[in-house]
Amino acid sequence: MKNIKLIISVALLSCIFFAVGCGGSPAPMAKYSFVPAPYETSPTNQTLTAEYIEFAPAIDGAALEVEEAWTNGAPLTMKIGEINEVTFKAAYDDNNVYVLAQWKDESMDIGGKQWETREATGWKSGTSLPKQDMLSLGFMATKVTDFEKTGCQVACHDNTYMSTNTPGEFIDVWTWMSAESGILGYANNYTVGSINKNIDPKIDGFEPTASYVYSAGSLYINKRNVRSPQYILKNGISPTLFPIGDIEQMILSPEDPTKLPAGVKAPYYIKNPGIGCIDTQARYDETNKTWTLEMKRALVTDIPTQIQFAHKPEDGGIYVFGVSLFDNSSGVSHVYTTEAVSLEFSGK
Repeated sequence: MKNIKLIISVALLSCIFFAVGCGGSPAPMAKYSFVPAPYETSPTNQTLTAEYIEFAPAIDGAALEVEEAWTNGAPLTMKIGEINEVTFKAAYDDNNVYVLAQWKDESMDIGGKQWETREATGWKSGTSLPKQDMLSLGFMATKVTDFEKTGCQVACHDNTYMSTNTPGEFIDVWTWMSAESGILGYANNYTVGSINKNIDPKIDGFEPTASYVYSAGSLYINKRNVRSPQYILKNGISPTLFPIGDIEQMILSPEDPTKLPAGVKAPYYIKNPGIGCIDTQARYDETNKTWTLEMKRALVTDIPTQIQFAHKPEDGGIYVFGVSLFDNSSGVSHVYTTEAVSLEFSGK
């Protein structure tokens, strides 16, 4: 999934998201959620099997060998880009699905993003400041044309923005971020939908405004436009190293940034109210240069455009996803699967 310059929530869907949460475990499935017909066989060349477990693993990034979820499951190693590989395991119980990911990374990068004013020249973009390591899974939440063949690439457009090509098609994206997820304890979670097809990304000032919808607890970018943040903190308070804005502590930034002194900082992310849907925790092994990431999410939720793991395993519990990896030891390095992967639930 490509680096996105600016995405703003769709108003109507945002109202739906804030009106409902992730629900309990299990949650009542959203009335209008789409659950595709069961696959008779895996629609992709690679399949990750989720094994049924009696005892849930601790979501702590340790992936202990004594934990049933990670000893029973068969690993699947995927090639991400030309040289990167990620090894996955998966499991599920009566309420939740669990995903384990491990990959090599020569450095642990947890730089915080933030905006900062420079004397007489306005804001320094948060995107030019130190980055963080990230792993992203994009699940086909509805039928998305050609997703089974190409995965999340189907939503990438000219390296400029990301959206599905047809109204009503949605991709549910789970993004673990080494800094922000490490603090929050859950993944950033958003839905990629379609945008108005008559918008031309080659026109100056193009900014898609209807592609991403963020669920509760997730982070959205603090941007007025590509050159300045929308909000700054009150009383000139600087954000922390890993800045996440609290809207109640913020005010609108002036349209003319030269009125601010040099060195004023603003958070790059603002957190939506609520608790995230996807619990995460990761650890970096300095000796082996390896990230270990654990994820947990309810099988079904009450958010209409999220992936719903609603099939009984015996009825063909197969779901399709793509993978993106961000290794930011030297700037932005974004690699992704060139084909989709199946997640298959093995029966009890």
